[in-house]
Amino acid sequence: MSEQDFINAILGQILQFNGQQYRTQLWTVKSLSLQSHGNDTIKHMIADLLRTLKVAIILDGLEVPFTPFDSSLVPGTLDEVHTFEIWQSIKSIFLPVQVPKTDTGWYLICSTRRQNIGWLTSLTGSQSAALYFELCGVELPDAIELSQNIISAGEENVEQWNYEDFDWLEAIIYLLQGIPLALLEILPAQRMLNIPWRLFHSRLHSGIVTSPADLKWLDSDTCSFLNEMRRLS
Repeated sequence: MSEQDFINAILGQILQFNGQQYRTQLWTVKSLSLQSHGNDTIKHMIADLLRTLKVAIILDGLEVPFTPFDSSLVPGTLDEVHTFEIWQSIKSIFLPVQVPKTDTGWYLICSTRRQNIGWLTSLTGSQSAALYFELCGVELPDAIELSQNIISAGEENVEQWNYEDFDWLEAIIYLLQGIPLALLEILPAQRMLNIPWRLFHSRLHSGIVTSPADLKWLDSDTCSFLNEMRRLS
């Protein structure tokens, strides 16, 4: 939630496996944490470690702190000050991007769940070394197998299904584009709502929660996407 949290998390991950020589220096970091050069000390440690390590650093979910939308619409969004500080930390520690010339280099991987990656492109600028990939959903046979495992985990007997049930499940998979996380989060809502798969497919178009009465079927503790819907509304 802040620049200090961000760089401490990175350093902590690296020090789990490397950098024993830096552990003795960390006692000074806490006493300097309220001063600007406290964070600089940690950044220098990270930079020094990266010169000697073969690691992949993955920054996941960057669309949340760097969202262009109003913070009230995106749960977890940081204020402008913290966002700017983290942005500057990423640039100062990891950029410019350098493709390792040998197998002893390190890699930076940034991921987002938004298709519009213009803001991510602006992070790396015109660096030709930055490669961009768009991940697709899994193939239909794998998506069906995953979906059946998810449904069976909810104690529904898939073996008793008829052809219509399988047809509607396949239609729902197409609707969710075979994205594993979407299947994992949304399919259990059908059993919670206790409605046929045909009707569940229709509700995915028009709205899963259509009345206050629907909420009693949905367990927010096991349905995280519902929590997001509630927070957004």
